Amino acid sequence: MKFSTKHRNNNNSEEDFFSNVEPQYDKTKNQVWDELTNSIDQGISQKTFSNNSSPLKTKIFYAIAASLILFLGTTLMMRFYSSSEYCPEGKQLIVDLPGGTKVTLQSESTITYFPLWWRFSRKVVLVGEAYFDVVKGNEFKVLSTMGNTIVLGTSFKVYARDYSYIVTCFTGSVRVFSFTKRSVVLNPNNTAKLVNGELEVSKYSSQNHEQIIDKDTFDFKSIPFYRVIREIENHYNVKITSSTELRYNYTGMFSKQKSVEEVLYLVCKPYGLTFVVLSDKKYHIISI
Repeated sequence: MKFSTKHRNNNNSEEDFFSNVEPQYDKTKNQVWDELTNSIDQGISQKTFSNNSSPLKTKIFYAIAASLILFLGTTLMMRFYSSSEYCPEGKQLIVDLPGGTKVTLQSESTITYFPLWWRFSRKVVLVGEAYFDVVKGNEFKVLSTMGNTIVLGTSFKVYARDYSYIVTCFTGSVRVFSFTKRSVVLNPNNTAKLVNGELEVSKYSSQNHEQIIDKDTFDFKSIPFYRVIREIENHYNVKITSSTELRYNYTGMFSKQKSVEEVLYLVCKPYGLTFVVLSDKKYHIISI
């Protein structure tokens, strides 16, 4: 009896123990399940929004970058796209620049300009000799290796060959810069010549003005003889050699309608020189 009683008492103690340590829940199983389901749904929704937002930002970034690249590319193309015109030997070429400005290129001369950028900068690069009739407007620049000429609207001639640089103003006024950054302002019928890095200004005879505009006259004022020969070669498309040193400065003016033999006679005679005809396109200067 005592044993049975004792055993029964032990069983009651164990039941009381487990009933005391068993956790107490404030929520039912269904409530817990609903909260878990809602939490999972909310997490999936936030993840989906995050994934959708990232590609949208990337697309906007690339669209802006592409627009900037396109803008810069277009600007660079407009700025540096150039067009060049070359006048061959013994010829004369008239070039119409944007806006109505006309350029008359002389033999073996080249002009380069930037047509797509013209409204922002009227600028040309000249190698050789050219006559300019500039329409009034923004600043107009003629660039060369030995100097630059800047005008607003006028007519003038630029000679830029080898190491020689000569600018003659016919109408309006021009500012001439040498490669040493020296500058002078030319009024009508004035000429600036680059001598030892300095610009020397002299008066140009007004009576020859129309002849120069017609491009029908050679006009040399104390020009080195080798340059005179070079001009004759370019105009007539011939080759002229010499067996003597041509250390002279030549001054003279004559029509370009004369034959090459007549011109050579005129320039050689004052210095006791003559020439022989080697072939149809070749001449040789000798001392008399």
